[in-house]
Amino acid sequence: MKWADEFETRLVTFSSEVCLYLQSLGRAGIKNPLIDQLFRSSTSIALNYGEARGAESTKDFIHKLKISLKELNETRIGLKILSHLKPADQEKIRPLITESGELVGVISASIKTARRRL
Repeated sequence: MKWADEFETRLVTFSSEVCLYLQSLGRAGIKNPLIDQLFRSSTSIALNYGEARGAESTKDFIHKLKISLKELNETRIGLKILSHLKPADQEKIRPLITESGELVGVISASIKTARRRL
């Protein structure tokens, strides 16, 4: 399995884990809009990475990776907000925040590498 396939699997796993955590929260209270937004942003990460893999040019690849990175940053901040709203869930949230930070590093490095190719 090549690196891009493995990384895509990692993104899909991350997105799935975020969604499973969000489902466990239920649908009560002020967190509804945040939960809805996190569902969208967390699933968009892997979807946009898939788009990047099929890019028509290096510029298109970079653009799509940047979208994935933006969605990943949005998800990471949303998880941080939830960690303040649900301090009892730190065991569940902290690994997701950590993984999101690592994924940001990988995507950022990929963007830098692709820019050098231009």
